[in-house]
Amino acid sequence: MLYEAPLYTVRAPNDVLEVLLDATVLDVPALDLELVLELHSTIGASTDTIHFYRSLSARTCAIAVGSRGTIVAAVPFTRGALAHRNLRLRTYAFNRKKGRVRLHGMELRWREGDPVLFGLYEPITSPWRFQP
Repeated sequence: MLYEAPLYTVRAPNDVLEVLLDATVLDVPALDLELVLELHSTIGASTDTIHFYRSLSARTCAIAVGSRGTIVAAVPFTRGALAHRNLRLRTYAFNRKKGRVRLHGMELRWREGDPVLFGLYEPITSPWRFQP
């Protein structure tokens, strides 16, 4: 399962993009099923630069053999990450040991970030939404 698309806009600095993979692990080798999330940009015709990489397995998300669970990977968008142009999201399920697994679906969602997370050294540009 692969999803790749350009990130034309990010809703606000410090927002978080989450990718959720719903899967059933059917044998022990499938515990190494990984959800991979990459942010990369292309400079010129052939240079591809990865700015962010995250990988989580069914084992690290405590999914037991024979049960259905969710693997979650997230990328926080800081002002530094937003400085890159032509960002592309690439996320996929990687079954490294070729275990038996049933993939039920993949979901992408935005989570509101904390607007004052970096308030000690960056200007606070939006109202406070969370209690201190």
